Amino acid sequence: MCSKKLLPAAILIAISAVVQAEDRHHEGHAGHEDHSRHFAHHAHEPGEWMLSYRAMTMAMEGNRDGTSDVSDADVLVDFMVAPQNMDMTMHMIGAMVGVTHDISVMVMVPYLNISMDHITRAGEQFTTDASGIGDMKVIGKYLMVDTQDKQIFLSAGLSVPTGDTEVMDTTPMGEVRLPYPMRLGSGTYDLILATSAQYALDNGAWGVDGEAMIRTGSNNGYTLGDRYKLGGWYTRGLAPEWSVTGRLSGETWKDIEGADPAIAHMVAMVPSADPSLRGGRQINASLDLNFEPAGSEHEFSIELGTPVYQKLDGPQLATDWVASIGWRATIN
Repeated sequence: MCSKKLLPAAILIAISAVVQAEDRHHEGHAGHEDHSRHFAHHAHEPGEWMLSYRAMTMAMEGNRDGTSDVSDADVLVDFMVAPQNMDMTMHMIGAMVGVTHDISVMVMVPYLNISMDHITRAGEQFTTDASGIGDMKVIGKYLMVDTQDKQIFLSAGLSVPTGDTEVMDTTPMGEVRLPYPMRLGSGTYDLILATSAQYALDNGAWGVDGEAMIRTGSNNGYTLGDRYKLGGWYTRGLAPEWSVTGRLSGETWKDIEGADPAIAHMVAMVPSADPSLRGGRQINASLDLNFEPAGSEHEFSIELGTPVYQKLDGPQLATDWVASIGWRATIN
């Protein structure tokens, strides 16, 4: 999977994309200019709903060990099969409702399509595929500080193991359970903790945010590694209906604890089946263009991102780029 376990990575990236830009603008203080309109996070009024959809594509190609690229031939010295590339498409549907002025609740459900290409020592190429519902997220957001020019949020939630962790597909060895990167869920209930602070400027805003995904329990003898992320962003208004956001974030994730006995025989065959080769660290950069038609309750966005630094417990497939398009609408 990309430099991580594909499913959790993809979902986390999608959570960041949706939550960052998740809520609708709320009104500024009476008699003052609304400097908060460029905020990435917003509170909902009680009973106010926001619906969202985001389609994301992640492309991974080539293996990496530490900070060095590793060729297929190098991987095949130690393994019988080398992953070559992986493509993942995710469709994320979300709904958020304001419970009070300070508290909102969000539910997100992803649908994943994952495809990984491989090559064997004998030169045979084959592809494995997996698709289906991923892990559902339920997140509560609390507006702790709210002034005209500053807001601070605290969030807590739960990832529910609705994604399939026993995905099967046909390989040169017959029909087998696929390794960790091809699985649609973590298999465990995972805690999601996050915080964000944002500050308004005359024609924009900036902010910082951090989040953690803490795994609980185990599934089929293993537990995915915890993940931590810290980032900053800056938004600039281009025109009354347009804005652009630049973002830089760093993240780290641990190796898998334990192992799935159903694929224990594959550890020496393919690196994606080795639980000790799933951790990593990386720094990501992205650019997001937003369009909100005047007088409309709808908002549209397009985002493109890429890692600028990756250090992987490899060999692992490295991330090339991530792209997404999104829509959201507020219903009063």
